[in-house]
Amino acid sequence: MNVMYLGGLVFSFVLFIVGMLFSSEIPVLYFFGILGLAGTAYFVTRIISDLYRSLHQ
Repeated sequence: MNVMYLGGLVFSFVLFIVGMLFSSEIPVLYFFGILGLAGTAYFVTRIISDLYRSLHQ
C-alpha cells in the first residue's frame, strides 16, 4: 500500500466531513463535500486493488 494513497484518503475524508458539516452556512461547500466523497471512494478503490494485486502475485 502506498503512503500517498493513505494520505489522500485521509485528506479526502476530512474534506468530505468539513464540506457536509458547514454546507448549510456556506453553500459552495456542497461541491467540496462531493469532491471529498469522490476522492474517498477513489483512494479506497486504489488501496483495495493494490492489496488484491499484492496478495495474488
